[in-house]
Amino acid sequence: MAIPIIIPCFFHNAETIQVQETEESLAIEMNIEDEDYDISDVHFYSINFILKHPEKDQTMIGSNGDEFRSPWPMEKVIKAINKC
Repeated sequence: MAIPIIIPCFFHNAETIQVQETEESLAIEMNIEDEDYDISDVHFYSINFILKHPEKDQTMIGSNGDEFRSPWPMEKVIKAINKC
């Protein structure tokens, strides 16, 4: 088994899910701050792509058909990948 690459990523919690459901039901856009999300380490065994977030100094990571958003800048994610 390969050694995983461990990168922190944002995850929805009860509060952010409720805001998202309210947005959808009222057809309005509400602001969710990054501090509202939970951050947990993700163990990646396969990374398909990494992209710089278009609006923030963060990284989008594609793995096995899913997309993750990391609070780390792209350079830090690349360093973590290169360590393995």
